[in-house]
Amino acid sequence: MRRYRCIIISLIFLGLLEWGNTAFPQNPICDIKINGSDKPVTLHQSDTLTITIVLDNNQQTDNADWWLAAETPFGLYFFTFEGWTTEWKPGYQGPLFHLDSYEVLNTPLSGLPAGTYTIYFGVDTVMDGNVTWNSLYYKEVVFNIETTQGPIKVLFAVHVEPFLPEFGFDYGARREEMYWLRDLALTHGAKLTVASNGEFMEFVEDFGDQELVQSYLDAGFNWGTHIHPLWREGRHDWILESPDTSEDLVRRIWQDNVNAVNSVIGTENNYGVAPYQCAQPLLAKMMREYGFTIQTALTEPAGIMAWENLGHYPWNPFRPSAETGKFLKEDLKQTQYILIPHYPQLEPNPGPSGPRSLGTNQKNFLMEYIEWLHWQRNGLPTKVWVFGIATHDCYNNPNRDDIETMLEWLDENFIGKTTPTGEIIAEYATATEIAKEFYQWETEHPHESSFSWEEGQPYPYTYSDMPNLLREAEYDTVIDLENTLACYRFTRENASPIYVLWSWVGEQVIDFSSQIPDQVRVYDGKGNEYISASGTLKVTEEPIFVEAN
Repeated sequence: MRRYRCIIISLIFLGLLEWGNTAFPQNPICDIKINGSDKPVTLHQSDTLTITIVLDNNQQTDNADWWLAAETPFGLYFFTFEGWTTEWKPGYQGPLFHLDSYEVLNTPLSGLPAGTYTIYFGVDTVMDGNVTWNSLYYKEVVFNIETTQGPIKVLFAVHVEPFLPEFGFDYGARREEMYWLRDLALTHGAKLTVASNGEFMEFVEDFGDQELVQSYLDAGFNWGTHIHPLWREGRHDWILESPDTSEDLVRRIWQDNVNAVNSVIGTENNYGVAPYQCAQPLLAKMMREYGFTIQTALTEPAGIMAWENLGHYPWNPFRPSAETGKFLKEDLKQTQYILIPHYPQLEPNPGPSGPRSLGTNQKNFLMEYIEWLHWQRNGLPTKVWVFGIATHDCYNNPNRDDIETMLEWLDENFIGKTTPTGEIIAEYATATEIAKEFYQWETEHPHESSFSWEEGQPYPYTYSDMPNLLREAEYDTVIDLENTLACYRFTRENASPIYVLWSWVGEQVIDFSSQIPDQVRVYDGKGNEYISASGTLKVTEEPIFVEAN
């Protein structure tokens, strides 16, 4: 722990005294303030902490033990002029005297764990290096360090596809995948957000499988509507149309699919819609007409735009504009619905909006994690962060192992886990849970955009070069250097591995030659690069991307 932060230390025993700091005319009176206040204070890691102390000795000049300490989320420490220690030692021993307001500490809070801190200042008029309870006079003050960013919300989307040649016609096999996905999610504590086409729900009714759907709802999962361009002429007679069909027929498509879903789960349980292809401004019109407030998944043109221009999907929910072709632009005046992005099917095969492999999904999460850490570390304004993976009932079976590995990797490293500074990194959430948090964010941040981008605008996040550096890369493994460093390795098909590193405790110079001998090329993710000797690689709290020179 660096010395300048060590005031965040503790003297918990002082708080145990029931009689507190009872003041009589002849007794010394202590006072302590955090950022000028002796009331509880809430701070953020972007703030600066000041601690000031005052002693009115009431003309007493007895020798005394002077104590300064604090109770922190990471232990009990005591101040001495030689530094901070976990040993019970007074900070100073000598006569009492009148001390006007004296600033003990003025330091940034960056890097300190979130949580509650209680700082104590006291004097003990029996000067023996120990606490003598009936001669102790003290005052305490409390402050809380709050995180600026909540955990990354991990959405696990399941799309139930129409019965078409490219998706298959075996309802029984699809039903088995839905049971498997339910059980997998329950095992991992994940939360599923299902969007189903209409004909699947007809099969649910035909085979009496309502209990399967109900088990999803009972588990707190979401179930909604997935719309491909098929309308219903009769039971199990669904007619496929082109995506650019007439508005009246689009309305019929939506109505038939929504009705079929609602007939099983009820209108009140239909969380929203995942439209496969529906162009703006018609999409916004349909959302209004059918009363949907949540869209999950980017439409295919939006996904292609995100991949080609940003290198990843948006990391925040937003309110999509109804302008034609402005798939990633936000319109704060559009109050009907929000879009919660998630990636396409997790599978080895690439799609129009980029690779979809396990390693790509892991890389996508790490890129968002790096951005989230930047906002957390710098105390930037709060946002809602979302990362979504997806599977389909008809595509799930051959990808079971990768999907389970993805959840295991998230669980082991991120879900419910904290950074060294105490922030929870990620948690599973349904679409409705994410929407609820987003609506609260909107209330607290009126007229503030969550995410917005359109062609011609700069990259909307911090590390504009990161998606390019990692574009052809897949996550490989964690490199275990030491617990004050984070290091991840990515493989590339036609190039040597590339690494991302950062320090949890400020600047360090490390020997990286076990990974790359001789010289390395270092990128800051913002367009700058330089050459370094691998044996003396400088690492700070800002991420660097490193490859062989």
